[in-house]
Amino acid sequence: LQAVPSSGFAFGYWSGDVAGIVDVAEPSVSVEGASARHLTANFRKGREQYRFACEMAVSGYEGAETLTNFPVLVRISNALVNFDYAKCASGGAGVAFFSTDGTRAYPYEVDTWDPSGESLIWVRLPQVCADGTKFIFAYHPTAVDSPYPARQTWGNAQDGYYAGVWHLGEEIDVEAATAGTAVSVDSAEHDSSLVLNAVPGKGGNGDYSMMYSTNGVIGRARQNASANLEGNNHNQWNGNYLSVPSYDSFGIGGSFTISGWFNQNVGRGYQNFFARGDSASAKGTVNGWGVFQNINFVNFPEGWSGTTVFGSGSDSFLNTWRHLVFVADGTNATVY
Repeated sequence: LQAVPSSGFAFGYWSGDVAGIVDVAEPSVSVEGASARHLTANFRKGREQYRFACEMAVSGYEGAETLTNFPVLVRISNALVNFDYAKCASGGAGVAFFSTDGTRAYPYEVDTWDPSGESLIWVRLPQVCADGTKFIFAYHPTAVDSPYPARQTWGNAQDGYYAGVWHLGEEIDVEAATAGTAVSVDSAEHDSSLVLNAVPGKGGNGDYSMMYSTNGVIGRARQNASANLEGNNHNQWNGNYLSVPSYDSFGIGGSFTISGWFNQNVGRGYQNFFARGDSASAKGTVNGWGVFQNINFVNFPEGWSGTTVFGSGSDSFLNTWRHLVFVADGTNATVY
């Protein structure tokens, strides 16, 4: 099937009940089967329907490989030539992103919208190359109908998807914070039957008032209290953390990549960055693993081989933002 937009429109995505095709943003798809199925090509207003537009180019990528279906971060402010928040609908409701020829609209998610400063929008591009992939940023004074579901920014069944994406930018009312009000929403939402929102937890004498919002590398971030406030005994878990209800819900098995930005202001004890398991004893078992801040730094699953690419030590993350990546293939793991 080939979706062809009429003049003034751009193809967006497929919807319906055909497995593997829902949310796909490619205009050409193949469908097989003997039974009746429902499939709809969704279009949205084309580039010419927006009053303002400018061409943008991706910068900073120097790899030899062409990245496919890759989310890039777009930073918008009044410092952008010819852009004015006053000419764009509030909350980013009037923005859109297109191919340079205007025939394809790209999925996007508004991470942060700040008319007084910098707004952050994630846009999934079909390809990103080192020579500076170009695309069109369009905007309109009033809200535009048929917005994309934000989850499409993070993939689909055909092209692959992120199992979970947490921006951690929710503002927290410290005085009234609870496990229910301080949840971090999963933006990927790749499976409507699963709820992979990150739920706050606490250990020992910790409480939810020790978790609050702060500035991060990209937009807002979540600050958790130190996990060890009573000396060097790692059994005294007195901080808080975010936990996905069921690790197995991801359906990723032993091959996966987890990444995130971290900045630590206390360098003692067992502050966890990533872990499967709710205590130090669970890490390093057959099903458990952990990347945490102490002299060992990493516990790999039992029977696995592991490599830490950068040096360990209690000062590695102190008062410095670092991008931490844990890559596993089922028998080996590497920490970057």
